[in-house]
Order: sequence, then structure tokens, then C-alpha cells
Amino acid sequence: MGRYCRFCGSTRPNEKFSGRGHKIGLCRDCAKLPKEIRQKIEDENFIYGVFLNQSNISKANIATLQIIEQRNTDDISEKAKLIAEIARLFPQKKKRIGMLYHKRKDLFDKLVQFYFIDDFITPGILDEAEYENIIENDSLSYPLYCSENESDLVETFEEDEELPF
Repeated sequence: MGRYCRFCGSTRPNEKFSGRGHKIGLCRDCAKLPKEIRQKIEDENFIYGVFLNQSNISKANIATLQIIEQRNTDDISEKAKLIAEIARLFPQKKKRIGMLYHKRKDLFDKLVQFYFIDDFITPGILDEAEYENIIENDSLSYPLYCSENESDLVETFEEDEELPF
């Protein structure tokens, strides 16, 4: 049984970790990376974690997003700016996507551009009724596409349904 490296995302043997710094959770290979690269990875993980996993984006998170925006100069800065703006407008998770779509279409398009929202949520792929249902309720039905050629064959999996295994 090894330890989990939070940068690689893999479980590695204990020999791959140094004797100190157990709390930071970096293997030796990841610890050798330059500090700027590690900081960019942490910033990007924070951005995706804040938007996707939190039900309420707090003022402290908005302040951290502003620091990330100032610290970076590439697309991470643009992502942080986008999420900070959305967090100021709609800090609560309930119906956040639907409100963005109906009130701030420009921010919604940027979310799709930066892959915060999957393409299946955009109009044109789903029927209009299904799309409005997802936008209004923020329901969690995930389409399962067989392949790009068979995009008309879509199965949906509802979270409340019982799993077959």
C-alpha cells in the first residue's frame, strides 16, 4: 500500500516520497518540478474545484481567484477572471447555469469555451424540451454517447436510478 501523490494522481510506493513533508503529498518526481509549474497546477486545480464542487462560492474564494488572476498571465488568468465574475453574480450553485444562460449568455459561452460545461448542455444537441429541463432544474442526467458517428443514439443515466451492478 503506497501513498497518493496529489499532483500525479497516482498511488506510488513509500520509497518514492521523501521522509519529510507528508502533509504536502508530493512524490519526489513531482517535487522536482519548478515551483512556477507546481503553482500553475495548483491554481488550475483550485479554479476547477471552486466552480464545479462548491455549492456556495465565498468571498474568500473570490479573493483567491483575484490573486490567481494577478499571478498568472496565460489562460489560467482568464479562467480565474471568468469564475470570479460568475461568483460575484451567482454565488449559489442552485440554477447557476440556467441563470447564466438566460441572463448572461456571453459568460455561458465562455464556460463552454473553457470546458467548464460539457458540450451536451449547449442547445442543438438535445431536444429543446430536454435542454430547458436541464437549464431550469440543473438536473444531473448524463448522456452517454456511443461514438461521434452514432451521436443520435443517446442513453441517459439518472442519478436516482438503481445501478445494475
